[in-house]
Amino acid sequence: MAAKKRVLNVEKKLMPMSMTVCKKRKRDFKQKGHEETRTWSNLPNDILSEIMEKVCVFDRLQCQAVCKGWLNPHHRIEHEHEHVEVFPWLMTYKWDKISEDQVKSDCKLYRPFCENKGPFIVEDGITNMGRENFVGARACASKFGWVLFCKEKECGKGTSFFLFAPFSKEIINLPNLDSNFDVASFSHSPNSPDCVFFVMHQSSRNTAITINICGFSDQSWQTHVFEIDKILGPIRSVVYNDGNFYCLFGLKTLATFSTIHKEFRLLTKVRPFDLFHSEIPHLLHSNGEVLVVYFDLFRRDSFRIFKFDWSKKTWVLKRSLKNQTLFLGCNSFTVPAAGKAIQLANKVFYNHNAFSNILSYDFKNHATKYA
Repeated sequence: MAAKKRVLNVEKKLMPMSMTVCKKRKRDFKQKGHEETRTWSNLPNDILSEIMEKVCVFDRLQCQAVCKGWLNPHHRIEHEHEHVEVFPWLMTYKWDKISEDQVKSDCKLYRPFCENKGPFIVEDGITNMGRENFVGARACASKFGWVLFCKEKECGKGTSFFLFAPFSKEIINLPNLDSNFDVASFSHSPNSPDCVFFVMHQSSRNTAITINICGFSDQSWQTHVFEIDKILGPIRSVVYNDGNFYCLFGLKTLATFSTIHKEFRLLTKVRPFDLFHSEIPHLLHSNGEVLVVYFDLFRRDSFRIFKFDWSKKTWVLKRSLKNQTLFLGCNSFTVPAAGKAIQLANKVFYNHNAFSNILSYDFKNHATKYA
C-alpha cells in the first residue's frame, strides 16, 4: 500500500501541469458544447515543433526518447545551418567480448562546450546485436555524422573497414582489404553515390605509394601503385576537396591524388624530414584553402598555421583565423564562430591521445589552457 500511495502522489504532482496546458482550451470547448483533453505525449504539432526549434540537438535527442509522438520525423528539426550545432561531438568507445555471442558496449557522445550536460549514451551494456567486429577496431576518420573504423585481421592478413553512425546506430560494411594501410578517409556522406573511400599505404623503403579506392556499391577495392624516386617522409595526414585527396608527407611535402584521372603527383618540392622533430602536422581544407597546422608536442604552448600558395607552390604563414574556430584531431576542420559561438572565435581546440582534456589556444593573447 505504501508503494501504491507514493505512485499516486507522483501522479497528483504531474496532473496539474497537463491541466494547466489545456485549462483555457478546455473551458472554451465546454462553452461550445465540446470537450478536449491532451496529454504531454499528444501535444499539437505546431506547439511541439516550436518547442523543438528552441532546444539544442543534445536535448532534442533526449526529447525524442520520451514517447513515440515526440519521435515523429515531422519534429526532427534540421540544424545544419545553426552555428552552435556545427561544433563537434567527442565520442568515447570501447567494445569488449565477454562470451562467444555477447559483447559489452560502452559508447558515449559528449559536447565539450555544453555546460552541465552529461553524455549522450549511444550504447551501454551487454549486447549480442552484431558487435563482434567492433571488438579491437579503431577509428581512423569521421565526417558527416559517420565514423570510419578499421580492424586488422588475424595474423596481419589484411584489414576490414566499416562505418558506424552513432546517432542512428547504422552500420555500413566495406570490402575487405588484403593489405595494411597508413591513412584512410572518405569524400562524401557514405550514403551518397559520389562517396569515394580512400586508403593509402607507403612501402617500407619509401619506393612506392599504394592507393586503394572504392565506391559505395563496389564489391572490391581498386588498387593503384605509383613508383617514386624520392624519399617523401612518412605519410602524416590526408584531406579531401573537390575531387582530390591531398596528402601530407613528413612536415611540408604535399601531394594529391585525383579520383577522376587516378593520378598521383607532387605539389611541392620534397623537404628533408627530421625523425626527431617534435611538431605534429595536421592537414585540413577551409574556405578554399589547404592548411597545415603544426603543434609542438613537447612545448604545448603554441600553434603555427600555414596555407598553401598555389601560385608559388609553397607554404605561407597564416597569422589570423579571421573569426574561425579550428578543431584538430581525428578529423580536422574549421567552422565560423558566429551567433552563440562568437566567444570561440580565433581559437584552436586540440584533441590528442596524450591529453586527458581538450587543449585550447587563443590566437589573440597566445594563451594555452585545457578546456
